[in-house]
Amino acid sequence: MLNTINTIVENLNDFIWGIAAVFLILLTGIYFSISTRFIQIRRLRTIFKATLFNSNKKHSGEKHTVSQFQALSTALAASMGTGNIAGVASAIAIGGSGAVFWMWVSAFFGMATAYAENVLGVIYKNKVKDKSLNGPMLYLEHGLKCRPLAVVFAVCCVFASFGMGNMAQSNTVSEAVFSCFKIPHEVTGAVIALLAGYIILGGSRKTARAAEKIIPVVSLFYILGAIILIALFYKNIPCVFESILKSAFGVKAAVGGTAGQLIKLSVTTGLKRGIFSNEAGLGSSVLVHTAADCKEPVTMGMWAIVEVFIDTIICCTVTALVILCTGTPADKNAGVSVVMTAFEKGFGSFAGIFLTASTAVFAFATLLGWSFYGEQCTRYLSHGKEKSRLTTAYKVIFILLAYVGAVTGLELVWSISDVFNGIMLIPNLIGIIILRKNIVDVTNNYT
Repeated sequence: MLNTINTIVENLNDFIWGIAAVFLILLTGIYFSISTRFIQIRRLRTIFKATLFNSNKKHSGEKHTVSQFQALSTALAASMGTGNIAGVASAIAIGGSGAVFWMWVSAFFGMATAYAENVLGVIYKNKVKDKSLNGPMLYLEHGLKCRPLAVVFAVCCVFASFGMGNMAQSNTVSEAVFSCFKIPHEVTGAVIALLAGYIILGGSRKTARAAEKIIPVVSLFYILGAIILIALFYKNIPCVFESILKSAFGVKAAVGGTAGQLIKLSVTTGLKRGIFSNEAGLGSSVLVHTAADCKEPVTMGMWAIVEVFIDTIICCTVTALVILCTGTPADKNAGVSVVMTAFEKGFGSFAGIFLTASTAVFAFATLLGWSFYGEQCTRYLSHGKEKSRLTTAYKVIFILLAYVGAVTGLELVWSISDVFNGIMLIPNLIGIIILRKNIVDVTNNYT
């Protein structure tokens, strides 16, 4: 029975996340890049000046809001997880080094998609009376006038948060800790549940404050470590970039007549991994960016661009360069261990501690980020009640599942979560494509 269910879910997953969906997301990003006149490049200086280098990033104190930097940290917490480490290794194993190039393409156009959905989210956040509500549900209900689509999005997000956003992450933490320190899964699971419970039961603001403290530190820790390792193998950097470009367009295989197949694998694997990494098009980041204390849609759209840039262009790239510069063979079934082997070539025995710490904290941060998303969706389903029975029940179940995920196998959970993620994608893309004129008009007025 379990095998049958697994087969059905895998087939459904392949159908939802097939080549059509991947290219639909890419085309959406291309459309918004063109319609905003490539705002992710044209206004690059303005984007960083208005976001990371804006001196006024403190919380305004406005009720039901978080600061703009807390919104960025929470969105990064939800997206920067094991996909940035193990996912990159599996992408290179399946699609070759060329997959890295197509991850960059996905991120470049994904910036425009993330910008568009967050601009639209803030536009409709400004129009609704209940300021405690956030997310794509606002433009699906009030823009498209279709509450059923908004409910579908919210329900799927809740279930995705239980699986990929929670159980899969706690399982990653417990596996990493056990492999390095031999601490039993049950002990790690209990610690995760207690820490998560302490933060999550404190409300969405407390979750955002925790993400603000965790993500900048662990991101810099991991990225700096990766840069040091890449610097040790700096002589290989030119060859690596040459390999990425040649593999991306099938140049290496052209003589053997397999260029077409190699290009297909590189393109589809790289684009998929980029989408899974930064979540542009899923609408998930809108749940937190619309909770920020900022009423200017374009500014929050710029924060979304920065999020995709940090997540994929920086974090995924340094992971890829670590693997390729050290010449570590990639195995799609051994993602984290591939990166571990690469780090061992520069850091020796310290690599295990370094990568275990990075992976564990990234995964726990992802768990917190998705708990924020799930809470926003349950609040919407409860018609804006902050302390409804549904929201309380969600938090309790989320905390319990954090323990369950740490002590059980999760192949089926990953597959089911991918299905719910894919279903989230459908109403969100419908919303931003139909309401695209709002996005373009607001952008033109601003620029």
